Amino acid sequence: MKKAVVTGANGFIGSWLIKELVKHNVEVIAILRNEQSDTRFLSDKVRRVYCEMSEFSKLIRLIPDRDIDVFYHLAWSRSEEQIDASGLQEINIASTMDAAVVAKQLNITKLIVPGSIGELRVNKILDQKSMNDEERFAIAKLSAHLKIDELCAKIGLPYVWARFCGIYGPYSDTQSNIVGYVLNELEKGNTPTVYQSNEPYDLMFIRDAARALYLLGDENTLESCYYVGSGEPRPLKSYLGSILQQCDDKCSIGMGFRPEISTPYEMNWMDISMIKKDIGFTTYFSFEEGIEQTRLWPVITKPESDTVKN
Repeated sequence: MKKAVVTGANGFIGSWLIKELVKHNVEVIAILRNEQSDTRFLSDKVRRVYCEMSEFSKLIRLIPDRDIDVFYHLAWSRSEEQIDASGLQEINIASTMDAAVVAKQLNITKLIVPGSIGELRVNKILDQKSMNDEERFAIAKLSAHLKIDELCAKIGLPYVWARFCGIYGPYSDTQSNIVGYVLNELEKGNTPTVYQSNEPYDLMFIRDAARALYLLGDENTLESCYYVGSGEPRPLKSYLGSILQQCDDKCSIGMGFRPEISTPYEMNWMDISMIKKDIGFTTYFSFEEGIEQTRLWPVITKPESDTVKN
């Protein structure tokens, strides 16, 4: 892989993926919504193109290159003010379809889109009388996955749907990201509240996730969907216990102060054997090492800072 397009380039995953791509001397075309987009954590070693998600068809004109290897479509709006609106999710799904069409017209050889393990519990979610924001997100991701699978088969575009459970690290959201939320509350001296759960989780450090995405673009992939994780899933409360071990003795987490999840994940969904076999991916960071790095976030100014271990 010598050249790649990345939408959502200034987001949590996008900024770290670009650092990984640049490290491997990949030329990056970073797609940003507009010139007001927050680019504090975006590498300076990229070409910037401005385009709204709803106008991705314009990328065919905005990007003159016809020698791009991989299109990473990471852009996905999760605005707290609009996440309940079906119109927002329709834009997210439509932009995923548009990304595939644009990739094909730009002669790009592979499309990569991150998915969610939550897709696997949609059948149970639909049986409920109500659903939360994360469950709506899972439904939208599954819809995008099914549509992109059909579209890519029709237009002859190889693609990879990279299904994650949970990614954490410096610059992660402090509201929707459970590790970001817990660490932020502890840093402020508060007691974060979570549900008491033995539900299996697979929390993955962002540097490992970025490397997995790089390898999925660079290596020959045999499947259209891979589960991407740490390979060591464990109960959520075990992860939270590891966080507390690295904190002051006075720190605490309020487990059981939120309702239990009615559609829990299943351990057998978190099998990395396929991605390990096909591209040789394994993680470099344990959860404890990742948390140690993440807690450095107040003194890191950019993702490319040497403060974070390579």
